[in-house]
Formats: sequence, C-alpha cells, structure tokens
Amino acid sequence: GARLIRLGKQEAATYQMATAALKKRGGPFLSEPGLYSFNFWTGIDSPTSINVDNWMNYTTDDQQRRVIRDCEAVNCRTVLYHPDLLWFWLRGQDPSQSPLASYIASHFRATQRFALAERRIGSYVILERWR
Repeated sequence: GARLIRLGKQEAATYQMATAALKKRGGPFLSEPGLYSFNFWTGIDSPTSINVDNWMNYTTDDQQRRVIRDCEAVNCRTVLYHPDLLWFWLRGQDPSQSPLASYIASHFRATQRFALAERRIGSYVILERWR
C-alpha cells in the first residue's frame, strides 16, 4: 500500500507525535474534520460507523446527531482538531450550523494540564472533554 510514500522529516514527526498523543490518552476519539487515518495509525476504532472526512458538508444533521450519540455511548474524551483543514472544507460556511461542530465546540477544549507542545502539534490540536 503506502511503502512508496515519502514524507519530509517534520511532516512525518508531526503525524507520529499526534498519533502518540492520541494513543497516550487512549479510548475512542472524534476528529474535526474527519481524520480517520489517525484511527488506523493509533489502532483505536472510530466511535461511529459514520466516517466521512468532510462530515460538515456530507452528512445530515440527523447523521451528525447519531455521531454525537455514538460518542456519548463510548465516552469519547478527545478530539483531534485541525483548524486549517476545517476551514478549507467549510469554504466560508459557519461551523456553528453543524450539530457535531457545535457539540465539539461546547464540550471539548484544549486543556492546560498538558504542555503546550503536547496540545498543539503542527497544525493539529488535541481537545479534551471538559463538560
């Protein structure tokens, strides 16, 4: 499959650090936007069967509410957030109109209990449940 893919050292290190941070926290996690390669790399299953990378545009409100229920059922504690990719996919749309994006914004935060270098990895941010 991917044996011919080559990444620069910094990009590879970013993926490795984000993967390690997610593994360290353990348990199922969400991603915004859908970054399901990290589920594969961590060996941690997605909390839902609705796995669409651009879920903000390609899932219905009802499907997003199902993702929320699935996440609640398995006690998701972490979100891998990539703000640049999110804004790329949204192309100027308001994320607050999305039930899942609203849920993530209201229930998860970058916490202070982890060192900044561990919370913000390249363009990725680790969010943790606070509510």
